Amino acid sequence: MEYETVVYKKEENIGVVVFNRPGKLNALNQKVFEELSAAFINAEKDQEVKVLVLTGGPDLFGAGADIEMLSNLKSSADCYIFMGENSVYHILENMGKPTVAAIGGFCLRGMLELALCCDFRIAAENAQFGLPEVKLGVLPDGRGTQRLPRLIGMTKVKELAFLGDFIDAQEAHRLGSRKGFYDYSGKG
Repeated sequence: MEYETVVYKKEENIGVVVFNRPGKLNALNQKVFEELSAAFINAEKDQEVKVLVLTGGPDLFGAGADIEMLSNLKSSADCYIFMGENSVYHILENMGKPTVAAIGGFCLRGMLELALCCDFRIAAENAQFGLPEVKLGVLPDGRGTQRLPRLIGMTKVKELAFLGDFIDAQEAHRLGSRKGFYDYSGKG
């Protein structure tokens, strides 16, 4: 498959998916989901790939769903079909190989939910995590509110989901260092 919104490459035995919509802050849309699904299935089937890494690069993991695309959906059922039933999360979470989200910069909304599907999340010092969609009148819907409490606790998840606040890499490390957030700067 030829990819437009992501780059899929193999580096030795590592499959690497790089989000490639910098002009849209790596926002998720249907095309991204289709290409992610193809890349994940490709990595799963490739016997040479031993681990899969997702990244947006050092300064931006991703800002979540493409707001422009969401505003063009005609009903809440369309939105549910776009996000709620999307199999990309399921494919990633159930991959038979280790998965790693290498996070730099903003990791918000649906992109945070993708990172939560990975086995490991490695955050750069500039990483920022959040579920700010509540500020747009939208509830988190990629099952992040079910996955995130296992890492940082229900109280903090409610704070993020109700207020739309962000936490930085240091706070994520403090909250979940024993539960799935790791610092790769060599300090933690």
